Amino acid sequence: RIYKRFDKLIYIVVLVLLMSVAVIGTADGGAKRWIDLGFINFQPSEVAKIGLIIFYASLLTKNKKRMDEMWGGFFYPLMYLLPVIAILVGVQNHLSATLLITMIVGIMMLMAGSRLRYFLTFGTAGAATGLGALFAYAKITKKGMFRITRLITFLDPFADIQNTGWQVVQSLYAIGSGGLFGVGLGNSTQKYAY
Repeated sequence: RIYKRFDKLIYIVVLVLLMSVAVIGTADGGAKRWIDLGFINFQPSEVAKIGLIIFYASLLTKNKKRMDEMWGGFFYPLMYLLPVIAILVGVQNHLSATLLITMIVGIMMLMAGSRLRYFLTFGTAGAATGLGALFAYAKITKKGMFRITRLITFLDPFADIQNTGWQVVQSLYAIGSGGLFGVGLGNSTQKYAY
């Protein structure tokens, strides 16, 4: 009940934090997603995850009688997610956080009573359109090609073991030698540049 009174303020704070990365954000590892306060660095997208959970819990509770409707239970709640997605993808180039936040909100909407058929029809069409637009944007502008490379690498990580496939191949080696429960503390062969 306490959080519910501040739901709109929390949403506004989330948007301001996400947008502030464009102005006062610092780059780390080639991505501008961090804010440096001097004594701590933090990613606003991490704050956004918690803030949006609180905001959507309030929104979906207030809207519970309309959750089985197409507009009230699907499109209306997603309208609040679109600015967040636009900022995360456009300003921060942070697709992983975008997908995670979208999944969290989608699960919350389903649990609140939104119809699965809306997700299967409109959600699938929207996701396909969004991914197609990202792919076209990456091809045309050459920005975001790393995403396409990641997908291709995931399909065949051994094609480029020393570069793009390194992490996937190392994880396969680790799982292959240790199985589900590992080889035991201190018995790893990966540490010897296996």
